Amino acid sequence: MAKNNCANEALYDSLEHCKGETVLPGLRPHVYYIPKSDIMAWPKRVDVEDDDATMRRLGTLTGDFILAADAYWHRIDLVSPQSNVNSESQGDEPSKTFNNTAAFRYPGLNADAVGFCRQANADDLVFLWPQRDGRYRVLGNEMFETNVTPTQESGSSETDSAGTTINVSVTDDMPSPYYEGIIDTLDDEGGGIPEGYVGVHVELDTDLQKPIKIVNTLPKYVRKGSSLDIDLTYTDGSYIDVGVQISDAGGDERWSIMSVAGTKLTRLRCLDVQDDVDMWITLGN
Repeated sequence: MAKNNCANEALYDSLEHCKGETVLPGLRPHVYYIPKSDIMAWPKRVDVEDDDATMRRLGTLTGDFILAADAYWHRIDLVSPQSNVNSESQGDEPSKTFNNTAAFRYPGLNADAVGFCRQANADDLVFLWPQRDGRYRVLGNEMFETNVTPTQESGSSETDSAGTTINVSVTDDMPSPYYEGIIDTLDDEGGGIPEGYVGVHVELDTDLQKPIKIVNTLPKYVRKGSSLDIDLTYTDGSYIDVGVQISDAGGDERWSIMSVAGTKLTRLRCLDVQDDVDMWITLGN
């Protein structure tokens, strides 16, 4: 018999429902969102071939969203009875996917809502929506762009409903996956530092001889054992000579400084981040 190179261990398992267990429909009265441009690293999707894969883990992202410095998940308050999320299979073999859609109803027509609509209408966003049981699921992914089409209704009579509906649609390889990681928000709800990472805080010395500009987008956290690059230049385009002061992170001997010829760019590289405390970095000249 010819060997089947596509054969793999079956991951199907029983789908059980205990008698008397209540399934709560709907969403909790809020949702979080963030532009994809503020996401430095995504939680991992478990593949069928992974050693630790199970049917449950196939539908749950592992790890955390790693955000850019100064980036946070933003909250939108919802009218729960008028908000919903749906998933539907689409396409033909061998390219079948899911069309995940949502209608998030915000109870307002204020200037902030108009400003959100103006930006989101042409941006690529990711949403975290909580089920009634408190578990979060993700609407948006690295593979496909998220289409946001907001609408506003003023109503006409005393009993009409007025507000903003944020319609979302995105293609995915599964219905909205579950997310059990950190949700870093301005109010610190669900915030913290992901396991295996340390926080990064970079600031410029207030007594600079020349103004320094940080060129690249810095992460809010960096994984232990990895490197951290900070690309710098003077705002007048000249070459740079930078001193690095690190607090509570083991000293600055781990840093190398190199100037890239012709680009007027200096790169600072932390060779090996191993500390269990946040890195507080001050740049000066």
